[in-house]
Amino acid sequence: MKNISIKWSLTAAMALMVLMIGLISGLGFYSNSTSQAALYELAETDTKLANLANRMQVNVLRAQTFLDRYAAHSTQGNPELGLENRDMAATALEVAQARVTEFTEIRVAPDDSRAPYVAEIIEAYNEFANEGLVPLLEAAPFQVQREQERLAEVGARLDADMENFINHSEQRNSAAINRVTALGEQIGAIAIGLLVVALIAALVLRIGMMRAVVTPLRRAVEHFERIADGDLTADIEDRGRNEMGQLYAA
Repeated sequence: MKNISIKWSLTAAMALMVLMIGLISGLGFYSNSTSQAALYELAETDTKLANLANRMQVNVLRAQTFLDRYAAHSTQGNPELGLENRDMAATALEVAQARVTEFTEIRVAPDDSRAPYVAEIIEAYNEFANEGLVPLLEAAPFQVQREQERLAEVGARLDADMENFINHSEQRNSAAINRVTALGEQIGAIAIGLLVVALIAALVLRIGMMRAVVTPLRRAVEHFERIADGDLTADIEDRGRNEMGQLYAA
């Protein structure tokens, strides 16, 4: 140990401290990046998909209600109010189609767990809206009334597919939050461990400095004071070949 250079020992100790600080900072950056990615997935994908699907379903159901009113008013001697409701049904279907277009534009990878749920919603929408409601905009009131039972069946399918998608989204969201929480706890534990190691390293460095530099310097001062007093009989301690040893040898 006496032959180890003090300069390189201090350099190694400082490098270790810098490494510890870098690791702690890197862990914090990694945790932040991972959390942001998970929150982005929740906010920009799952939440947006659920919101668009819900707005689509609401407008499709509104269109069905307006068509039912169109048929009812028309057969009850109020055709003008019936036509007004038919126009509102057409408007609701346009809004629903716009929401579906936005829904399909959100990229979901084929191997994503959400892909089958998204496909089922789109298929159920096409059956309910494009194949069921849109043709009825030009149909006679009695035809609209005759189709209500079939529309109720396909509407129930859309409702079930929506519920399955929302349940799956909630499970994904919970899993993502749990992953972020667990990651934060793990990184926190690692950071605390590194901090403890850094404190121990600082303590070891202090002890080493006391033994390798401070104590020998104090003894050197005492030795030089004895020389100044004319005492040349004191033994010179062998401090090795490092900087302190060179001082003692001088």
